Amino acid sequence: MKLKPHLFLLIRYQYEVFAKMIVDEDLLWALSAEKPNPY
Repeated sequence: MKLKPHLFLLIRYQYEVFAKMIVDEDLLWALSAEKPNPY
């Protein structure tokens, strides 16, 4: 199976953005540990 390069780049870009969002959320929770967890 041959993947199109632009499709691969799009998937990789979306994955990196998603991973960054998770890391940023973890950092926010670490910085605001005194706040209650809304989840």
